Amino acid sequence: MTDNSNECIECNELLELLVDYLDGEATEEVRHRIIIHLQDCPRCTRLFWSMRRTVSYCQMESCCDMPSLVHQRLWEALSQELEAEDNQTDA
Repeated sequence: MTDNSNECIECNELLELLVDYLDGEATEEVRHRIIIHLQDCPRCTRLFWSMRRTVSYCQMESCCDMPSLVHQRLWEALSQELEAEDNQTDA
């Protein structure tokens, strides 16, 4: 990712903002910043689409909220998978 715009956000910040974005609760400014970041970051783009599919599947299958512990473990697993993928790409 190139950091030639103050509108770009770092990958770690994106992780925190994606939940609100996917739930439709992000502000217009945050949505814009996420879109800009996704255009320049293939890793976060993969994460975004994975999370979007996961949310869609969960909404189809369940009418209740995901327990916080499950949510936390899912985030950790997704982050570890992406980090491992990045390490393989860098090697």
